Amino acid sequence: MDYSTSMYYTFSTIAQVLAAFLALSGVFVLFKLQELKKMQIGEANRYLTRIKYLISLKYNKISSINLETSISAESIPNIIYEMNSLINEKEFADYVHLPTLKINIQRVLIINEQKDVLKKVTKISFYTGIVTIIYSIIILSCTHLISSFLSIIFITGIMLTITTIVLMLWVILKSFKEIQIK
Repeated sequence: MDYSTSMYYTFSTIAQVLAAFLALSGVFVLFKLQELKKMQIGEANRYLTRIKYLISLKYNKISSINLETSISAESIPNIIYEMNSLINEKEFADYVHLPTLKINIQRVLIINEQKDVLKKVTKISFYTGIVTIIYSIIILSCTHLISSFLSIIFITGIMLTITTIVLMLWVILKSFKEIQIK
């Protein structure tokens, strides 16, 4: 078997495997993002329950309607905004259980940070995967012409592939990992 045939099979396999890997990692990420969003909504609901209790006790001027609307719409940015708005009400300044409410907000923010990291690494792995697939397809179309730069082209393709696979594996493993919130 000559070099052009082996390169052809190598890079055609790389393109196929990475395309499948991209789809697979995308599925895992979507499920993890949905799980994290549910966790955030759960924290917001616990916060809302505490706020409603406080309002029923002594702070009846404060309204939690906007937070309830944000939770039912599952709008995380609005939930964070409304949670911060409610906790910053002047009437709550001297309330004894204010740290408990702040913990709920902190948990929502921690989950949000983890979602952002997962999204960023997923984007990077997706882009490197696309670049590697395009590189492989370009090499496939030129395998019969390539002879002098064979090792450079081959090593570059393999390094792109390894980088992409490592990033995708990290994303998949991260999607299986349970979130530790204090």
